[in-house]
Amino acid sequence: MPPNADRLWFLDWVRVCAFGLLIPYHVGFFYSSWDWAANSFYAGPAIEPLLLFSSPWRLPLLFFVSGAACRFLRDRSSAGDFMRSRLLRLGVPLVFGVLIICAPIEYIEGRTHGALGPGFLQFLPRYWTHDPTLRYGLDWEHLWFVAYVLTYALLVAPLRDAIVRVAARIDPLLRHRWFVAIVPMLLIAVPFCILRGWFPVTNNLVRDWSNHVVFLPCFLFGFASVRSQHWRTVEDLRWPALIACVPLYAILIWSNTQYDMDATLRITMRFVRCAYLWAALLVVLGFARRWLNRPSATIAWLNRGVFCFYIIHQPVIVVVGYALTQQRVGVVGEAAVVLLTTIAACLATYVAADRLGAAKILFGLPRGSMRRQRLAQQQLAEQS
Repeated sequence: MPPNADRLWFLDWVRVCAFGLLIPYHVGFFYSSWDWAANSFYAGPAIEPLLLFSSPWRLPLLFFVSGAACRFLRDRSSAGDFMRSRLLRLGVPLVFGVLIICAPIEYIEGRTHGALGPGFLQFLPRYWTHDPTLRYGLDWEHLWFVAYVLTYALLVAPLRDAIVRVAARIDPLLRHRWFVAIVPMLLIAVPFCILRGWFPVTNNLVRDWSNHVVFLPCFLFGFASVRSQHWRTVEDLRWPALIACVPLYAILIWSNTQYDMDATLRITMRFVRCAYLWAALLVVLGFARRWLNRPSATIAWLNRGVFCFYIIHQPVIVVVGYALTQQRVGVVGEAAVVLLTTIAACLATYVAADRLGAAKILFGLPRGSMRRQRLAQQQLAEQS
């Protein structure tokens, strides 16, 4: 752990808020015109500018904080122990999620697109056996993120010492605002602008290079930067980055209405997206460090459960939203019920799963009791 005076408490807040943002975001996706597992009867383009506000940076932010968390864990364990712990904490929920959690999403998606008849119990055996005649079969749906984090964690585990050496050489440059503002953005933007036209987003891990060139650098930035002595630079950039976000976001909203862009304009919009992505990360991290760099019992409790929330939230949105939209209760009432039901289901699952003993790992919860974690958190806070 770093010196307690430099404890990065704000990353816990960022992690909780970043995962928490996924619930309203995916509820909003249910009401957009974009293709999804299911869409509301009231779906349309009106909500899309709001979704575009966080769409470019919410996942990169999650990969950043995931990389930071992996660094803290890797520093306290050997490469082998770290890899085994990640396979257990991420791999087991991933397999369980694909087999159980994602099945309702695939079923609803098949029903929505007219590819499946009624009967979820009849669908399950075909889903589990990956029936080749079944278009909507075994899939990791939203859990692709877990597979990517697991893959990146396994990649960096044996490379930890090399990454630390490179980070130590680069660290003096991080005191320069221009370096922090421009260089990481270019490391993301240049390969993304080149590869995006050749490799569409697939979320299938092996052929998803336009995603990897964004997500892997963000994961590595988080992994390498948590021991940096120059986080103040990020804090100092929060206001300039926020100002930069305004025109970049406006351009993205405009581009969402353009359906016949030439190659040059498409590449330009990719660059704008990456610039907005990095500026937004600087805003979130900078303001969080300035105002939220302190321990919190509530954040500690939520931080322990956000992985569980992530696993559960999307099937709840899809199932509840699909069932409710058939009733035509009105967009406001429907959206409120879907949002509140999803939050309640996530909290209830967290509380219930935390009492399952060893089986809690199926829902991404760590071993040990919450009481023990609170005591450890309190001890760290007292030492800060």
